[in-house]
Amino acid sequence: RDASHIPSKIRKAIRIALTPPMGPVYLDIPLNVQNQRSDFEIPELGEITQYPSFMQMNINNSIIDSIKNSDNPTIFVGDAVKFEDNSTIDSIVRFSQKVGAKVYGETLCSRSVYPYSEDNWIGSLTANEDPTEIDSDLNIHIGCVTNNSIVKDNKKTAPETIIVSNDKNAPNNQIRCDHSIIGHIGSIVSEISDHLDDYCDDHRFK
Repeated sequence: RDASHIPSKIRKAIRIALTPPMGPVYLDIPLNVQNQRSDFEIPELGEITQYPSFMQMNINNSIIDSIKNSDNPTIFVGDAVKFEDNSTIDSIVRFSQKVGAKVYGETLCSRSVYPYSEDNWIGSLTANEDPTEIDSDLNIHIGCVTNNSIVKDNKKTAPETIIVSNDKNAPNNQIRCDHSIIGHIGSIVSEISDHLDDYCDDHRFK
């Protein structure tokens, strides 16, 4: 609709084309938009999931290191979590407690995706809250659609960001993030938690 949309749409098209099963992607840029002038930069492409199993991913160690080195992680959970099953929610609870993260719900979350009784549950974000302004050095978005750490102007100063999604068309395709994992959310989160067991010297991972 506007030339300012082109950077995120080009990034999304390229990421979908390069995500298995790979194939062509059609991007329609209307004539009136083609005639507009605009100054912008295409956001960095970022890592693209090539394998269905987290254990096989090249970004495995970098994700674990990011979590291990984080002093103040924050998790955002969204609607996609509830489309799986209750074991996915249980996996997220275990993971959030293991890493010592506070947990928020995404703005337009229409389902209960995290137990409100858990001590680390903060509440759902309001429409005016920006995840990049929350006190955190690592933002982990799990099954989110309406919120992302880089959603406003693709901030380069935002906290390091990990996005876990079961939809290859999710926001991680349109905006910059440091790590993107696409697959069954519950399985991915469980495997990350299992890997963190190797760091039991840290009180957060016991």
